[in-house]
Amino acid sequence: LKWLLWIISSRLSSVTDNTLEVALNEALKAGYRHIDTAAIYQNEEVVGKVLKNWFDSGKLNRKDVFVTTKLDPTTMDPATVEECLQESLKKLQLDYVDLYLVHFPITIAKDENGENYGRTDIDYLDVWKKVEEQYDAGRAKSIGISNFSIKKIERLLKNCRVKPANNQVETHVYMQQKELFDFCTKKGITVVAYSPLGCRGYNLFLEGIGQQTKEVRDIVTDETILALAKKHSKTAAQIALRFLVQLGMAP
Repeated sequence: LKWLLWIISSRLSSVTDNTLEVALNEALKAGYRHIDTAAIYQNEEVVGKVLKNWFDSGKLNRKDVFVTTKLDPTTMDPATVEECLQESLKKLQLDYVDLYLVHFPITIAKDENGENYGRTDIDYLDVWKKVEEQYDAGRAKSIGISNFSIKKIERLLKNCRVKPANNQVETHVYMQQKELFDFCTKKGITVVAYSPLGCRGYNLFLEGIGQQTKEVRDIVTDETILALAKKHSKTAAQIALRFLVQLGMAP
């Protein structure tokens, strides 16, 4: 099974809908069967359009593709969880998603100066209870979390009815998340690594939320990675991805 992780937000980058459409079509032709999107990426409609074409043509059945989407952290509220998932399903032109993630453990809002902050009046436990209801209703075949620390997962496990199936976190050779991965594995929670080649678009994200940019190391030009790539006749990206696969993660 090949994995396609759409971590590109058309809102935060210069990637056009047409580029995403072409890329997704080519990925499906190549055999990719996992599509990871999110409400905040603002590309669910493109994903839905492409998938519908593949389904209508008979080239692909719904059961053949695994679709993940996520609850928008900027509007996350227990009262609107169902509405948000229904909106995602409408854009994706699907009756259900295979995995629905709580994108962040906090709801992100802006103050009067336009600065981002985490709202303290919304508890992710209350949000999770509503996500569990979406699982019960069949709109999400499985449910999970993203960007959750060990401490937050422990609190969730003590208070949940349906255990999260997956935790999606930034993981790569520069941020290996061993302690978190071992904890999740022990608890029966799978881990998906986002930004497996590093956060090359991190500064675009920081600029998008009005934060100061930082120096970001580039995995695919790392001398050690390049030396390993040369030794094994692989690309730097293949080495970085293989590292995660051998750890037991899905990059």
